[in-house]
Amino acid sequence: MNRKYKTGKSTKANLDSTLKVTQQLWYAALAIANRRLLYCPDFGCSSGLRTANEQFELFKIGRILAFNGGLPAWFVDDVDKVVTMFDGKNKKSTHQGGFALDVFGIDQWGGYDDSPKAMSLIATCFFEAANELNITINWGGNWTTLKDACHFQIIKIGGVPCS
Repeated sequence: MNRKYKTGKSTKANLDSTLKVTQQLWYAALAIANRRLLYCPDFGCSSGLRTANEQFELFKIGRILAFNGGLPAWFVDDVDKVVTMFDGKNKKSTHQGGFALDVFGIDQWGGYDDSPKAMSLIATCFFEAANELNITINWGGNWTTLKDACHFQIIKIGGVPCS
């Protein structure tokens, strides 16, 4: 197939904030989607590098600040709204190191598509790209708790763990 998926302006801005290896993964996955015989939806990147404050704002979603033994603590208030387990300060996200991307599918009409089918097809492109680049990735769609099918993170480069 000879699709003509390209990296849009907002996606490019999000990618530019990440590490070169993360950008290489993106462009390799996009090239695979373009040449694939079987259909793969187009995709974009909604988030790359995050500051500690940006991560903390996401951490607060679905939680309330309450007191535990006289000390303030964050408690899950609505588990369905929780976005991340990483507060950006005590527990850092791979986004903060530039090793992670949040990706979304784009349907044939140009709309947002984060359906399980679309994200699984996109994930196959990322896994194939990672294999070509000799890096190991983790996909949030494979997680057993707090599934995050839009999340891809690099965990090893050439067999060496990322930190």
